[in-house]
Amino acid sequence: MGRRKIVIERIENDRHRQVTFMKRKTGLMKKATELAVLCGCDVGVLVFSHTNKLSLYSSKDINELLVQYTEYNGVPEVRTNEDYFRDAEKKAAKKGGGDAGGDDDDEDEDGDDATGMQVDGDEAAPDASPRPVSGRTRPPSAGPSRAASGIDQVLALNRSALAAGAG
Repeated sequence: MGRRKIVIERIENDRHRQVTFMKRKTGLMKKATELAVLCGCDVGVLVFSHTNKLSLYSSKDINELLVQYTEYNGVPEVRTNEDYFRDAEKKAAKKGGGDAGGDDDDEDEDGDDATGMQVDGDEAAPDASPRPVSGRTRPPSAGPSRAASGIDQVLALNRSALAAGAG
């Protein structure tokens, strides 16, 4: 029996939602590990549960990865839930009104993976053109800035703790 498509929407049953969360979190961590190992890239994943419990995967020291993030001067590729549902609606309209809720598979029938990148060609390109951004300004959909999100404060505390431990 193959995989079946599911509608991507909040699961109302608490027990089913928790089971799905645990399974999907495990799958996400596995995919992050595979991406880091297969492609030799640096990967960090933070997941906060509904009870605010933190699960973390990092392919290298998380503090080094956070410093790399804060010192990054380029324009990051940012994806949000709104992007996901907008892309699903476009895909459904293009296919003639299929289900717009997504599916439970990593690859879609049109050769795109879950991020909208072509998987069968040498040069992968996103389906949508990038948002115009000047300087270090983030796109409106990127959410709060790094400072507003508290990452800079966490890094400062980590640096203080490391300096205190080394001295």
